[in-house]
Amino acid sequence: MPPKPKFTKEEVIATSIALIAEKGTESFSAREIAKKLGTSVSPIFTAFGNMDNLESEVREAIMCRFNAHLKKAAAYKPAFKEVGIRMVRFAKEEPELFKMLFMTENAGEKAPEIVFGNLGEMEDLCINLIRRDYGLERSDAIMLFQHVWTYTYGICAMCASCVCTFPEEELFKRLGVQFYAIMTFIKSGKANIQTPVPEFSSEEAARHGQMWQELRKED
Repeated sequence: MPPKPKFTKEEVIATSIALIAEKGTESFSAREIAKKLGTSVSPIFTAFGNMDNLESEVREAIMCRFNAHLKKAAAYKPAFKEVGIRMVRFAKEEPELFKMLFMTENAGEKAPEIVFGNLGEMEDLCINLIRRDYGLERSDAIMLFQHVWTYTYGICAMCASCVCTFPEEELFKRLGVQFYAIMTFIKSGKANIQTPVPEFSSEEAARHGQMWQELRKED
C-alpha cells in the first residue's frame, strides 16, 4: 500500500502559486516548492508524478482565479470594458501569475486561431457579454473580442513587466477609444477591408539616404 502523502494536492498547488506570486515563474521547481513546504521533494512527486503534471494543475488553478476575477464584470455596464479593466488590474496586482498564464514561453509558436478559441471561460464570457450589450452577430462579437483582447493584452504585458503603468483614468480612456474604433469599423461593414501592404520604394530609400548623408555633414 503506497504511503499516505504528507501534503494534499491542493496544498502543493496553493504553495506553488504563492511561490510564483512571490518570486516569479523562475522559482517554480520541485526544490523551491519543497523548501517552502518544509519537506523533501518526495511528496510532490508522490502527488503529481512529475513537474509537468503539477505545472498543468497550477496553471489551471491560476486561470480559475483569473476567470473568477473577470466574471464579476457581468454585473457592470459596459461589461466588456470592465473585463478589460479587471484584466489589467490582475496584471498589475498579480504580475507573476499573469506571466505564468500568458507570458511564459510555449513549446512552439501558435497561430491566432489556436490561441483564440483556447482562452476558455473568459473568451466565452466576453463574447456573450458583447452580444448581450451591443446586439452583434456572433461572428462580429468574436472579431471585436479578438481585436480588443490583443490590445488589452499589450497593456497588461507592459504593466506585468513594469515597462509602463497606466492610471485608471488613462486606462478607461484607452480601452474606450480602442473599443469604439473597432466597434465603429465593424458596424460600418468595412471590417474585412484589405489595407495596403507596405512595399519597398527605391525612390524613398534613395531620398532618405540623401537626407541622412546631409545630416551627417551638418554634424
